[in-house]
Amino acid sequence: MYFIGIDASGRLLTRNLKVESADQDLYCLPEIANTFTSSQVSNWFEKNGIESLSEPEFFEVRSGTTTSAVHYCIAFVKLNVKSSSDFDFERLDQIWKKKLDFIITLAMNRIVGKIAHRVPDIFRQLEQLLINDFDLRQLNKRVFFTNSDSVVVNETLASLLGAFATVNGEKTVRLCLHSDQGQPIQEMLMIHAEPISTGPLRQDRDSSVSYHMLRGALEITLHHDAPRGDQLFIIERHEGSPSLSSSLRVPARVFRTIRTLTDSAVFIEVQSGPFTDVDTEWRRQTEKVLIVGATGLIGDSLSRSLRRVGFEVFGTSRSTSPSDSSLVKLDFQEPADHEKYLHSVPIPDVAVFSSGMSILKQCEQKHDLSNLVNNVAQVELARYLLNNGCGRVVLVSSNRVFDGKDSKVSRNAPYRPNIVYGSHKVAAEKGFMALSSQAKILRLTKVFSVKSAILTEWIARLKKDEKITAFDDVKVSPVSLADATQAIEEIMFEESEQISQLSANDEISYFQMAQIVASEIGADLDLVQPQPASEKGEITIDHSSLECSRFRNIKPRSSEETVRLIVRQLTKS
Repeated sequence: MYFIGIDASGRLLTRNLKVESADQDLYCLPEIANTFTSSQVSNWFEKNGIESLSEPEFFEVRSGTTTSAVHYCIAFVKLNVKSSSDFDFERLDQIWKKKLDFIITLAMNRIVGKIAHRVPDIFRQLEQLLINDFDLRQLNKRVFFTNSDSVVVNETLASLLGAFATVNGEKTVRLCLHSDQGQPIQEMLMIHAEPISTGPLRQDRDSSVSYHMLRGALEITLHHDAPRGDQLFIIERHEGSPSLSSSLRVPARVFRTIRTLTDSAVFIEVQSGPFTDVDTEWRRQTEKVLIVGATGLIGDSLSRSLRRVGFEVFGTSRSTSPSDSSLVKLDFQEPADHEKYLHSVPIPDVAVFSSGMSILKQCEQKHDLSNLVNNVAQVELARYLLNNGCGRVVLVSSNRVFDGKDSKVSRNAPYRPNIVYGSHKVAAEKGFMALSSQAKILRLTKVFSVKSAILTEWIARLKKDEKITAFDDVKVSPVSLADATQAIEEIMFEESEQISQLSANDEISYFQMAQIVASEIGADLDLVQPQPASEKGEITIDHSSLECSRFRNIKPRSSEETVRLIVRQLTKS
């Protein structure tokens, strides 16, 4: 196991390994043999004069389909000045042009992520220094060009670009090795910083595209359609298995899907130019999508995401604009409106239900109306759609189908609602599952975005040095709107369990969340004051987290990571 130590100023703990016949020494991570518990790590700390400033976290990274995962432990630490340890702290910009062990570059996402959380100002400095030191030109958050006509690319640069992109909310990054997009040969260093699946896509031209793996593995599927069908290739870079294919050339005109098989992947993609992103054509996997509640937070995000890649999206809303032909008025509170709707729109291939009464006090006060809107009308519409040719329906549900007495609740756990809203969500889930195996459920914990009123209000007041209050006895496991949208899309189009869950991998109180917001924007933490929920007539929630399902394109996030990511997006916008 390898240990990643970050100090209070964002420096990395390394050991300098003397390498014979080498121009430079090799910077490595400290190694702890056969250590998988916090107590064993603590003993190792004591032995080496290291003081822990946070609880150690354990994780693993898999760089190949046939190789064992590399195990890591990460924590914020400091060195005892009296220690005789061979370790020392180095800032990343002091060593990123020197020789770094592959074990460091493989874990760069977590290293840079920890630095960004601990010392965001240092992260931003490093981000700019990276561009300057490697002579890059940044087009946007995920596209870079090289300025030099002689380009040297190594594992370190690829890993750093991927790590910085991840902190900024991106999962892929592209370093163009050609000078501009008008060049006849387009050579791109492609970095999948996290596992993703993209496509089907193509470039409608008589040329080819080639892929040359530098790290990790890809699954590339060519969609030839009938009668030939799909053709699947796996390419992987692995020095110990010479029989594995590491390069692939395919026709650009054939639709292809590219999926990462490892925790990250780095490869060179070469194709003919001139070329811009608009030259890429995306195949519509599903012609028509219906979003019930298309003007809500989740519905609007999902609509925009699907339209960007070519789907025909139409939706429902309680109030519609006459100029928006893609929206149909549908108010579940009005049965006559519902009957009219059933016969006025074409049947979609997939329907997503993201509407309902979600204000808990209103549900308690208007029990029958809540049951109609959150349960009866939605199940009735889903039944009608499935009976008339719709291929799949997806219900967006809530962690409030449980009572909040346990953390990380399994998707198979017995229902235990303790509020009216939760009981009606339970009824809707049961109603959907009784319809068909193609009726899917996605339970979400609290979803936050740059539009979340509580975050915008907190930031505005903290920037004015005004005090804010937040519940210290109500727990949340926040997920970002972007991740919630991605999870819905995967359930819409891919195989999944009938019930899936998306949650942060831990939980925090609103008070802790407010402190994270203050920390992220550099406000005085004393401005954040705790408040019991009872003072506002709200209910204490002991636990909110769910056991998160495995999604192809979503990595598990901590509550703090999610909140900081959204605050950064909000303050940059």
